[in-house]
Amino acid sequence: MTEGKIVVLAVRQLDERQAVSQLLEDLQMEVHHAESGWDAIHLLEDQPCDFLVMDIQLSDMHAWKMLGTLKESVNLDTLPTIVIMDIDEQAKVPMSNVTTVIRPVAIARLRHIILDMFST
Repeated sequence: MTEGKIVVLAVRQLDERQAVSQLLEDLQMEVHHAESGWDAIHLLEDQPCDFLVMDIQLSDMHAWKMLGTLKESVNLDTLPTIVIMDIDEQAKVPMSNVTTVIRPVAIARLRHIILDMFST
């Protein structure tokens, strides 16, 4: 159910980015890396994408600002999104299809969340 899905990964912490990227590749997803919020926006606008995994705070913008900018050009209602955040950053999620994951990220739990997203 995840094979061949295209995902944009925008996570700032190197170890976390590598672990999540490896999980996505193990799930046979095609991973496109974004170094910043603007990189992610350009990737999502320029090509079809099935899934977005991002950090709550990227090098150049906050996740909610990025998604607000992106909603003008991409149908976010059909883009499953995971936002990784610290416990002290928890706030009301502004979109219904956004799932939050609190650090430290447990890869087994993340795998379960992703598989559950694509099984419905």
